[in-house]
Amino acid sequence: MNSQLMLGVVFMLAVFFAFSGVVQAETITGEVVDMTCYLAHGASGSGHSKCARECVEKGLPVGIKSADGLYLAVGTEHQTANQLLASRAGQTVTATGEVSEKDGIRLISIEQIQE
Repeated sequence: MNSQLMLGVVFMLAVFFAFSGVVQAETITGEVVDMTCYLAHGASGSGHSKCARECVEKGLPVGIKSADGLYLAVGTEHQTANQLLASRAGQTVTATGEVSEKDGIRLISIEQIQE
């Protein structure tokens, strides 16, 4: 195989893998917050954990506030993460999952919470 053909094959494989949608899991650590109170009032921390837990249990959006920003948290397969995170509201967790970002909003599809 000549070098130009080999270079073309390598280039095509690189393009294929770059656009194949392969997403690697990332791990983030931060406080579980109910997105409504956090965005509306800046409410977070242990003093707000009871309210946050109640809001998350009602079905309001839940997120993780990490050192590098705020993530909307969902479960795998486009399910909610509310049941998984409600009891941890106001606490620091380490979550692993697929992370994506669009229009400045970050999302983590949680696969695992480290205990």
